[in-house]
Amino acid sequence: MKKPKSYFTFADILLILVCFSLMIFSAAANVLFKKYRAPKIGDRYFYLVEEHNPLRGDITDGTVLFAMDIRKIDHIACGDIILCYPSDDPEKLSLRSVYSVIQEKNGEIVYRTRDKYNMGESGDIGKDKIVAVATGYSQSLLVGKLITFIKSPRGIVLGFVLPIVILLIMLASKVAAIRRAEREADH
Repeated sequence: MKKPKSYFTFADILLILVCFSLMIFSAAANVLFKKYRAPKIGDRYFYLVEEHNPLRGDITDGTVLFAMDIRKIDHIACGDIILCYPSDDPEKLSLRSVYSVIQEKNGEIVYRTRDKYNMGESGDIGKDKIVAVATGYSQSLLVGKLITFIKSPRGIVLGFVLPIVILLIMLASKVAAIRRAEREADH
């Protein structure tokens, strides 16, 4: 009995997997970073520091911070870089540095924050306004540049449209090869 011929080689399957992986990564990065300021995956927040970096000098523009969820943190110290809803802009998730830690008369601990626009005068926030702590956790300029590129029009074309075109060309060539093989078998 003759073994049926496989029309997909290992290289074809590998190319298909790479194309689908690139499309999934591109779509996920675009959706997550457009919908959320700092998408949360597991117990980490992924914060992309863009060109209006409020902590220039402390953190490089274009870096992704892999900040730990505040619920996993026991202690916040002066100088820690945090993601929070500051008192001067309580609707916007912002990157700040803890300027000082103050224990009020009622025993509550509040945090005075700073950035390049506010040097500790912007008001105090409680731990409930802090989302994550970035100090002591990973950051990556390479991942940041990759996400910034994938969010751009060129990145969308390269990460989503180009793999579709490659897959369509591959599919058309495989269909043509199958038809050619069937015609040759008929003659």
